Amino acid sequence: MISKKVVVIGAGAAGLMAGATAALYGASVTIIEKNKRVGRKIMITGKGRCNLANNCDVQTFINNVPVNGRFLYSAINAFTPEDTIEFFESKGLKTKTERGNRVFPASDKSVDVVDTMHDYAVESGCKIVCDTANALILEDGAVIGVKCEDECRCAFSAGLVDVLAETLVGDIHLAQSSQNFRCAGVEMVGDELLQLP
Repeated sequence: MISKKVVVIGAGAAGLMAGATAALYGASVTIIEKNKRVGRKIMITGKGRCNLANNCDVQTFINNVPVNGRFLYSAINAFTPEDTIEFFESKGLKTKTERGNRVFPASDKSVDVVDTMHDYAVESGCKIVCDTANALILEDGAVIGVKCEDECRCAFSAGLVDVLAETLVGDIHLAQSSQNFRCAGVEMVGDELLQLP
């Protein structure tokens, strides 16, 4: 059996977790990040301390979402705030709960959260490439790779690649997935999620 190949575009929180989860399910994963360092947006959250969760039950969490908290119900039940805290603690990142039940790394440094997520992705088997994804490479309507600014990377045989895009990148709008992956409460389910202009 041929292993599924997955390309994740964007090495933020969602990209790192999606890539690591796919790798743990046996996929060969390449994460493409346009910045020199993964998790750049994570670095600036919580005034550089990274409020990584709220220490509360699911219903309290939903009730405190300003608009349409029910939208998050299935995701937050699949990967609860408690699961999030346990994930980071199990990876060696000590956490603390402050006023308003906000959870931060005990070090008060968001870089520790980024390093934990980066290490998790790499230890799970992900290859991280610093480059900018510009376009998908298609063959007979199937994604066979991703063309990057520096060079053409991640080219595979037709039908063997899934692309998961964390954010809008150039002309790439989202992804194609033919297998189910669950990560941080989000389930990626088959069929085409990719719409090219």
